[in-house]
Amino acid sequence: STDTLDFGDLSCGVAKDSAITIQNKSTMSTTLTLQSNNSPLFSIASSVQLNVNDQQSVPVHFNAAGIPGTYTSTLTITDTCGRIHSLTLVARVDSAVFTMLAAGDTMICPGDSVMRMSTIRNLSRADQTIQIATANPLCSVSPSSTLIAPGASTDVEIVFHGSVAPGVYPVTYTITNACGGVHQTTMTVHVAAPAITVPASFAITACPFTPVTVTLPVMNVDTVVR
Repeated sequence: STDTLDFGDLSCGVAKDSAITIQNKSTMSTTLTLQSNNSPLFSIASSVQLNVNDQQSVPVHFNAAGIPGTYTSTLTITDTCGRIHSLTLVARVDSAVFTMLAAGDTMICPGDSVMRMSTIRNLSRADQTIQIATANPLCSVSPSSTLIAPGASTDVEIVFHGSVAPGVYPVTYTITNACGGVHQTTMTVHVAAPAITVPASFAITACPFTPVTVTLPVMNVDTVVR
């Protein structure tokens, strides 16, 4: 007969332990020989000794696989009398599929900093560990690594430190998963030049030693609140 031991859905690079339970229901002791036809990925003890009515849990290990796909192996169990029982081992390595709500473009003044949030959702059937990084020295990303459960989301904080000259600064941040998949998203930061006007000159006539309050008309002609 044939049964199946299912290791479930795993992400790339993840190993998993499981076990099979074997019981000797015969009237004599037996030595079982166990052999996997895909031993590089599925490993198990080569033999098990069972006395009459003995029951034993035998560990089965699925080694980490770095390529998405469905992996199977036939485990053959042969007793002392030559009778054979086959067990199918199966593990599914899921590719990291996720969506990202990118941080929006923004405008700031020179010397200011701005923080934006980017939301990442795991659409795969397995836990996914991702790395988040940016090569822009003006930016920092937090967290730089995180584990996201299936169907769950996480927020990533992107901070742009704007102690730079006015201009347009693209910020590209990269998300990498354990399968080697890469996703890049870019936000644009506009560092605005000063654009405030004040009168070039004005005249005041006042009596000596008399406090004078002067109100200057100041106009912001830019699109940034200053």
